[in-house]
Amino acid sequence: MKRRGFWVWGAAAVAVVLLVGVVWWVRAGSGPGERLTDAGRELSKDGVSVVVPAAWPKNRLECGTPVADTYVLDPGKVPTCALSPEPKVSYVALRESDLSADPANAAATTAAEIGGVPVRTGEGTLPDGRARWLAVVPDRDIVVEVVSADPALVASISESVRID
Repeated sequence: MKRRGFWVWGAAAVAVVLLVGVVWWVRAGSGPGERLTDAGRELSKDGVSVVVPAAWPKNRLECGTPVADTYVLDPGKVPTCALSPEPKVSYVALRESDLSADPANAAATTAAEIGGVPVRTGEGTLPDGRARWLAVVPDRDIVVEVVSADPALVASISESVRID
C-alpha cells in the first residue's frame, strides 16, 4: 500500500510540473505591456496599443534589425552594427522615440486621429518591396511601425492600433 501512495504522489508532482510548464509556454513572451487576446498579442505603451500575431516571438533582432517575423517592444540596449542584406521579414515595432531624430517622424506626413488623439501616419513600399505603415503620436513620443511583404497583414495590424 505504501508503494502505491508513492506512485500517486509522484504522478501528482509530475502533473503539477507539466501544468506549470504549459502555462509558462503559453504565456512565454508575455510581459509588461503585452497580453494575449483572441485577436493575437496586444502590445501597449503609454496608452498606444497594437495587436500582432500571437505566434510571433519578441525582439528577434541582430544588430537592431529584425531577423524573423517578430514584434519589437523594449529591446533594451542594441549593439550598433549593420546587417546586410536586411532580412525580408515581417515585424511590428512599438517604441518611445526622440522624434526630432527619428526618421519615422519625417516619413509620417499625413495628419489623422486615432481614438480622438492627433497622429501622423505614413505608408509606402520599402526598396526591398515590403509594405510599411507608420503612426507617430507626437504628444506621447511614440512610434508604431508595421512592415511586411504581405500588404493585407500590414493593413490588418495597422487597423488594430488604438490610443486611450
